[in-house]
Amino acid sequence: MVDTSTSMFVSTIILCFASTLIVLANCEEEKVYPSITACIKETGGQVTKHEIRALRQKNEDDIPNIPEKILCVFKCAMDKTESIKNDGKIDVDKVIGNMLDTVEDMDSYKACIKNIEIMNCVDMRKMMKCNMKFIKYI
Repeated sequence: MVDTSTSMFVSTIILCFASTLIVLANCEEEKVYPSITACIKETGGQVTKHEIRALRQKNEDDIPNIPEKILCVFKCAMDKTESIKNDGKIDVDKVIGNMLDTVEDMDSYKACIKNIEIMNCVDMRKMMKCNMKFIKYI
């Protein structure tokens, strides 16, 4: 038979461990960019942070299969940060300013995005291709 004080101690350790995991999970959710978080909320639950984070596990071959609703979240985020000009061209300086610490090869990334035109959500696939090549995680 287990002593009551030992049982309470073990229960307390398990509770502390579970609480730590919950805090870490919440911290991970906050790593999603604020503009993306705002755009996720605008979908009314159609897109979740989990779906956005899951893109980190994807590669370029997966881009054609990314649902339009997710592409729309990213277009919304780019609109909110004014990274898309009125003519649909990418404002390279704004994009770089927003992602400066996550780009692995800045010159190649700039070359990749400089001629992209985004007029609708589906056009975001072009941007996703560059992001998957040169961003540490999206």
